[in-house]
Amino acid sequence: MMGYLKRSILAVILGLGICFQMQAQNFALPRPPQDMKSIPARAGYVVEHYWDNADLASISERDMEQAFVNYLSVFPLTESDSLCHASAGHLMSRADSAGVAGRVLVLAEKYLFNADSPMLEEEYFLGFVSGAGECSSISEEQRIRIPYWQNIISCNRRGLPVEDFCFETAGGTLRYFSSVPGPKLLLLFDTDCSDCREMIESLSSESLDFTVVAVAVNCTRKRFRSFLPSLPSDWVAGWDSTGRINGDVFAIRHLPDVFLVDSDGIVLQKHRIDALQGQSEP
Repeated sequence: MMGYLKRSILAVILGLGICFQMQAQNFALPRPPQDMKSIPARAGYVVEHYWDNADLASISERDMEQAFVNYLSVFPLTESDSLCHASAGHLMSRADSAGVAGRVLVLAEKYLFNADSPMLEEEYFLGFVSGAGECSSISEEQRIRIPYWQNIISCNRRGLPVEDFCFETAGGTLRYFSSVPGPKLLLLFDTDCSDCREMIESLSSESLDFTVVAVAVNCTRKRFRSFLPSLPSDWVAGWDSTGRINGDVFAIRHLPDVFLVDSDGIVLQKHRIDALQGQSEP
């Protein structure tokens, strides 16, 4: 059913105006005006009006989750973070009126904030977190977590300058991240992390159009130096000699972690290696 829903949404964006069944309830997808031609504009219309005909209080948890995932899948097509933030806030307000804002926030955290989610995107999650602050139907635990979420999201946000930091190079000298020409991929890793090794091997086998800056965190200088032969010679290798990178500079929740940065020092993408293709500068 999930594949059908995604095809239905794409059809609506392209102008076919399809409806789909959510078990016993009709859930009508919004139809963009015919004179709205561009994909971002049509996607924006769908996002803004996606929940107009939904009775949030009566949708089953399963159907709500399916609809929510498909709603999120349209976000990137809008090419507008501000529109997505506004839509998320509006949904939280409507859900609060229906007494289900807590359910919506659980789904938003699951798909947009959890480190192992294929849809991970903190910038989109911010819209739900901001809207949650005005809701009365979220749990006390969720309310307590709002400042934590905001703090994590505000750290090196997509679209803003990356915070500069210093690392020790393979040659033992200190170097600032800003001194490495962009576009560049910052790869934060632990030498004892199996997932980190897999990512390093994967990136090593690809033809990349950005410079990889691989910085080891949470390890000793000895472990870093013994790991150096595992890194490609054309990468910039470094070690967090100050211990500031993990915590003071980057709010690392999972390793490996990645940040794609352009030649002006702006964060283009973060956390998701699968989202990096086509993100670097032309």
